[in-house]
Amino acid sequence: QTSSAVQPSPQHETIHVFPNPAETHLIVRSPVEITRLILYDALGKRLSEQSCHGLVWRFERPADLPAGLYFLEVQTAGHQPLLKKVVW
Repeated sequence: QTSSAVQPSPQHETIHVFPNPAETHLIVRSPVEITRLILYDALGKRLSEQSCHGLVWRFERPADLPAGLYFLEVQTAGHQPLLKKVVW
């Protein structure tokens, strides 16, 4: 019996976030629909969030974001979220 619950995603290996390091924005590309992008600092504090609907999405750097290491959570339709390390 199959479940409609969130499933681990083999597509995680094909989700790309670039350029990395970035200056003004990131491009997120996925083989399944991206539904939300959430940016966290290195301590796990949520800094920014965008609702999305597409396979490719542009994530703008927040204006007051200092250079450093961050984590971008990529949520896709029907799959577990994925954290990607990014450098601004």
